Amino acid sequence: LLSNLKLIPSTYIPTENNEYIVIEGYDWCIWKSILFYITAIFTLGILLLFSYWFPRLATMGRKKRSPLSTCKFVLLKGVDETWEEVKTQNSQNTNFFEKDDENIRYFIYRNLRFIYFPSLNIFSIARYPYEKSFIDLHNISHITKPSHGLDLQTVKKNELIYGTNVIDIPMKPILDMLLTEVLHPFYIFQIVCVILWLIDRYYAYATVIFIMSILSLVWTVYFTRSNLIRLREMAKSECPVNLHRKNFDHVSEVNSLNIVPGDIIEIKSGLQVPCDIVLLSGQCVVNESALTGESTPVLKSSLPRTKEIYAPIQHKKHTLFCGSTIIQIQPDSGLDCSLGLVTRTGFSTMKGELFHSVLFPKPIKFRFHSDSVTFLLMMTIIAIVTFVWSTYQLNKVGYSTGVVIISSLQLITIAVPPQLPLVLTVGIGFSMNRLQDDQIFCTSPQRINFAGKINYYCFDKTGTLTEDSLVVNGAVEAENSKFAVKKSNISEVNFPLLGVFATAHSVAEIPPTIITDTTQEDLSSNKSRFVGHPVDVEMFRSIQWKIEYRPFNDANSHPLMLNALAKLTAPTNNYGIFNELVVLRRFEFDPSLQRMSSIVATLTDNLNLMLFMKGSPEAIQVLCKPESIPKNFEEILIEYVKLGYYVLGCAYKPIENLNIDSASSIERLQIENNMLFCGFLIMENRLKYETPSVLAELSQADIKSIIITGDNVLTAVTVGRKCGLMPSEDKVYLAKIKEIQSYDINDIENTKKKNLIEWQNVDDANDSFCTNGTTNIPDDSQLVVSGSTIDILLSQEPNLIDKIIIFARTTPSQKSQIILQLIEKNYYVGMCGDGTNDCGALKAAHVGLALSDAEASVVAPFTSQQKTIADVPKLLKEGRCALATSFSSFQYMVLYPVVQLFSVLMLYSFGSDLGDLQYLYADLFMTVPLAVFMSFTKPWHKLEKEQPPSTLWNLKTIASILFEISLVVIFSLAAYAYLTQQDWYVRFDPVITDNEDLIINCSENATLFLLSNFQYIISAIAFSVGKPFRQPFYRNNWYLLTIIITWVLSTFLLIFAPWMDKNILEIHDLPMDFRLMLWLFVWIQLVLALFFEFLFLNGPIGNWCGQLFKPKKGKKGGIQF
Repeated sequence: LLSNLKLIPSTYIPTENNEYIVIEGYDWCIWKSILFYITAIFTLGILLLFSYWFPRLATMGRKKRSPLSTCKFVLLKGVDETWEEVKTQNSQNTNFFEKDDENIRYFIYRNLRFIYFPSLNIFSIARYPYEKSFIDLHNISHITKPSHGLDLQTVKKNELIYGTNVIDIPMKPILDMLLTEVLHPFYIFQIVCVILWLIDRYYAYATVIFIMSILSLVWTVYFTRSNLIRLREMAKSECPVNLHRKNFDHVSEVNSLNIVPGDIIEIKSGLQVPCDIVLLSGQCVVNESALTGESTPVLKSSLPRTKEIYAPIQHKKHTLFCGSTIIQIQPDSGLDCSLGLVTRTGFSTMKGELFHSVLFPKPIKFRFHSDSVTFLLMMTIIAIVTFVWSTYQLNKVGYSTGVVIISSLQLITIAVPPQLPLVLTVGIGFSMNRLQDDQIFCTSPQRINFAGKINYYCFDKTGTLTEDSLVVNGAVEAENSKFAVKKSNISEVNFPLLGVFATAHSVAEIPPTIITDTTQEDLSSNKSRFVGHPVDVEMFRSIQWKIEYRPFNDANSHPLMLNALAKLTAPTNNYGIFNELVVLRRFEFDPSLQRMSSIVATLTDNLNLMLFMKGSPEAIQVLCKPESIPKNFEEILIEYVKLGYYVLGCAYKPIENLNIDSASSIERLQIENNMLFCGFLIMENRLKYETPSVLAELSQADIKSIIITGDNVLTAVTVGRKCGLMPSEDKVYLAKIKEIQSYDINDIENTKKKNLIEWQNVDDANDSFCTNGTTNIPDDSQLVVSGSTIDILLSQEPNLIDKIIIFARTTPSQKSQIILQLIEKNYYVGMCGDGTNDCGALKAAHVGLALSDAEASVVAPFTSQQKTIADVPKLLKEGRCALATSFSSFQYMVLYPVVQLFSVLMLYSFGSDLGDLQYLYADLFMTVPLAVFMSFTKPWHKLEKEQPPSTLWNLKTIASILFEISLVVIFSLAAYAYLTQQDWYVRFDPVITDNEDLIINCSENATLFLLSNFQYIISAIAFSVGKPFRQPFYRNNWYLLTIIITWVLSTFLLIFAPWMDKNILEIHDLPMDFRLMLWLFVWIQLVLALFFEFLFLNGPIGNWCGQLFKPKKGKKGGIQF
């Protein structure tokens, strides 16, 4: 078997998230299968059970390794590190991949279809289109030809390759779901426990636990099934669409389920987009809030005829994503609809990937979870040791072998409490409910605990720290390489700057009749709504021009209108030939290029083409002719950005030797050069009122906050100073790159160029310093970086990344890279953004909070529906509370079995045990309510500097558990010692009867049982420390009520109800003075426990010890991905 494994190594299938799926091929092996099932019979099915838990064991035990080219089964290991066996399928289809290929081999794994590629000898997800350019997609579609679209044979082939266009959430039958849950190790352990209890004649206890397990099982299945039904309803997307196919008289209405990649689809207003589509003609205004949570509709334009390689996410301005809604269409001239090419269907769409991530989430490893398993293993080892010891003791007393074995096995059910999974998850559930009450929605509950460890929080600037809307402050024209006086009313500027404002944008106008959120006042006044980027909308609204999209009212008045994307009309006729402009081509804003532009023509007899551009001043400056740049360019720019204004650079150029057809196909980089600078647009972006207080709260909690923005660095610095991110008196140093010659003393002739990072004071050009690979920076200084300097810093001096307070002019990929670099330095990183250009960073961070209107957003695990960063402290407080609750619950679930185990071990030494109703009373009426209601405690109202630990192996947790265990042992032994000193005490000597049950009714049993009832409550109180992560336990009304009820009931049983003890709970009658002394023991243990937990361990001495043993920064530990 081992040699076979070595001959055929595992293969790795790459996924879109830079992760890999391990795949191994297998085929039937008759002799291994026979041996496997014979072994399963002899092990009474235990082998089958383990094979169910470990699928790789079942596959390797019954099958042999086989090449992927011929295997009948594949064994796959997903990103969640679980194995799953899937059967391969063959479908007849000649001449598909290769001429000699006779069939298509594929398998479906987690709703995704993997096709076998013979030339590569690998299974992979087939993508359409693969490595195709824009012009290739236009050529494939043939939409300009009278007969275009797929033929029937190609449709069937594509359906076989890509599957049906449906996001089908699999729904198992109820019986299958019940069986799946029953076979879970937790329920198997419960079944074994119930059987042991029944054999030991604990009928009442076994019956109650069995009923509770059944109810828990039914609830789990009901909850899971309800969620799946809700997901199915959300994923359901079926509607009639018009397709252009050769076999159906060119245009035919078909069900969206029958769409395949390569189909030509008609796009009309009101369409619920059923798949991912690349727009080939016309323009559309689309609502994507169901996917991104961004409520502002976006304008999608048709794919230009260039050689750029198409990628759906990178070219999202030309892509209609499944799940979005078409609000308005602007078809090409002569058409009544826009046309698109279907690229992805089913689970391959963006919407499908969202549901796939919900169904199969990426596992999150937290140190606490691995420590929990370690503790359980330790408890199991203790249980095995006690099993051996109790076997010896009970055998010594004289019980039969059967009673000895059953009674000893029962210790394992005590040492490893079956309620542990429930108790550890209930606290997360309560935190999640409280977050939802605050309108913070969570799609990944496991991340709540991560929020409790955040010590580094990153913020986007625009729309996050500052308001979403921008206000136009004015414009500064540049003419003849000189700046004019700023004009507050930008509609008063002259051309060409006014041309930039009129055309260099992606604004669309929606009539009030189709705006879903239009008020009655707007309808009555017949107001239209501009949609697009807030900068574009505010800029265009300020100049009061009119915009018109296809179909144009005067489409036949000028030949250019046939090729126009939009028509712009001035409010007056004072601009001569510029009174009417048409946009022939638009290069959408690209975050990596930091600019956008439009090819524009005037409606004159002679072809008069121009290119208008706007973007970051730095990007515009590089593309402009040096002679057009005013000498005081930097001075004027710095003047405005230091005041916190949002500044955009504007440029233009006349276009010569370019006809209409060339304008629609020319590459962006070919035309965006040799520009003429024409001025600045100045906008004001005001701080949100809550920003300073939120950042101050994080700072007081020793949580470092930084800004990661695409805006100008000096604007970001001004915002940082205004919001209190950095003291206003601190010096701010900006990274500058200097290229120097690097010499090798042994090779003088060969010199190398090296980038040197110099830090220059933004307020004093003469103040600078170099780090040279060190982290030594001047006191009262802040470091900021911008643009391409970020990449050099990350590669050349990555040790400085946690010293930077502002990253400016960042691209979306740089934002993600910064987050990942901080995580590599063992920081717990949070990110807050608006969910557009921050998608990658929000997903990369441990805790990503998207400011969105949606209840659940694809871009982040947490969504703030109120769209405020005030939710960041709320989330962190809940995270700390949830993590502290997890620790407390685990501590309690460790100590509770120790209390019961120690009592039972002492009783076994006498040949006695706890009774059936005694077990039931302790587990059902004492520990479960205390453990559950303990998790009701709300978070502390303030973020303190101290953070909860991420591991159970920390000084406070270990000291707390050991001290409470010591109290249990000491007072249990003290109570027994006091019992033996009584004149009336007679050591229990069991008389073995025919039923061979362990004798319950004895003074030892009564003493230990009555004492242990209080010890359960004392342990719960001791582990309910409030500040600094949770409110005091007495503010948790349900928990306080549970403590009072259980304490009063235990006191009643101890002192006032000896008749009830004897008749119901089978407790031996004890003298009143002895009962009162036991009660005194209880109060002494309570005082000692509270003193140690609340005054010593969590008081000044405990805080000092915590600082003494605190790990050094940078030491590994905590979160592991």
